Amino acid sequence: MTIHDPEKYCAGLWDWAILDGCFGNTRIRPTDIDGFVERNGRLLVIETKSPRAQIPHGQWITFNELLKTGVFTIMVVWGNTNKPQAIQVMGRNGINDIAQCDLKRLREWVSRWYMYADGI
Repeated sequence: MTIHDPEKYCAGLWDWAILDGCFGNTRIRPTDIDGFVERNGRLLVIETKSPRAQIPHGQWITFNELLKTGVFTIMVVWGNTNKPQAIQVMGRNGINDIAQCDLKRLREWVSRWYMYADGI
């Protein structure tokens, strides 16, 4: 998805605080997904984080549950907007260590996932 009008895009973002109290007496809050792709029943989640940001505990729980299905690959990408610096890939073969990443490397990871999902 290309954002043609960033101001209009930001104006359409929901503040999930509107659901506070809907999940009982817990700290549960909805999480967003930055990128999501389906190909032949295989699913790719791309989560972006600012440099050195931590993955929140609840998001880790969600990722682990998605991985248990056997159809999800999750790529967490750290960096400033459109400038990846690090990546961690999680999928059917386990959870990789965080590795250095630039745009070329990110594109290689995503292309590799596509070939897997497409059965190439």
